[in-house]
Amino acid sequence: MLSYRIQYLLICLMLWAGLACGRKGSSVDAPRRDSPIAPQSLERVRLIVMGDTGLPGPEMETLNKTLQTEAAEYVLVLGDLVYETGPACPDGRAKGEALRILDERLYGTIGKLERPTLLALGNHDLAHRPKDAAREACYLDYASQHANLIFPDLFYTVELGVVTLVVLNTNQLTSEQATTVQAAFEESKGWKILAGHHVLKTYHDKESEDLLHPWFQKHGLAPDFYFGGHAHFQQFGRYAGIFALTSGSTAKIRTRPSCPPTCGPGQMWGQSTRGYALVDATPDNVSITFKGIDGTPLWHWSSRGGAQPSGVNTK
Repeated sequence: MLSYRIQYLLICLMLWAGLACGRKGSSVDAPRRDSPIAPQSLERVRLIVMGDTGLPGPEMETLNKTLQTEAAEYVLVLGDLVYETGPACPDGRAKGEALRILDERLYGTIGKLERPTLLALGNHDLAHRPKDAAREACYLDYASQHANLIFPDLFYTVELGVVTLVVLNTNQLTSEQATTVQAAFEESKGWKILAGHHVLKTYHDKESEDLLHPWFQKHGLAPDFYFGGHAHFQQFGRYAGIFALTSGSTAKIRTRPSCPPTCGPGQMWGQSTRGYALVDATPDNVSITFKGIDGTPLWHWSSRGGAQPSGVNTK
């Protein structure tokens, strides 16, 4: 007969996918989570940045084909991953109808890019609530089942060396998130970037664009860049010393005046069109290129000769 030790190990192996052997209170319904990305020391990195993927359709198919031709280390998707409303998983597992919706609306739109894809949650993902544990569980569990979807927690840090990126949960900004940002930025030697669904500032007249700056001020947060979605168009500017990128990918376009000629204070460029942004970072430069969903360049900006990463002594 097999020894008790061997029998125990065999049982552990059989239950490994759903149970944590040797841990009291383990359960098949315990949350499954992605592992965080291990810190890296890259000298250069390219990010594809986009938000608000909208519904599956011709526009998303075009964007997917285009993005497969773009060389980039990471994709950053800035929330509203599922329209109109994200599914709920009360038992912590993405299965049944919730799994079908996520397969169609999330993986079916951004899951085929064959590179690490960083996720943030938007207001549609949580049914316009600041917190919804059952819906949050869906995304956390679903991402853990796909190697290329990165979502280890509702907010998390990605240390890349040349860039320190903290992905926020802007549905509910908390002091805990601020502490995470402060710790990440204190150790950073590169560009400091915050990213989340809601915008830092847009033109013109987008609701919920007054959430972030007061929170930054309250906690003394000073990123070099902020990347947001939410507004369903493309825009770039500098507000209170922070460069802010707004990128909506294929959701319904929100029509607003173009910049130029109609630019608000701090705004450098803006266009009501579907698309994405390429962000290229090196130790002494960040360049941003906005493109349409077919890859047509729309606008380009570079920090060279101007902004420098606040974590680097450039004297």
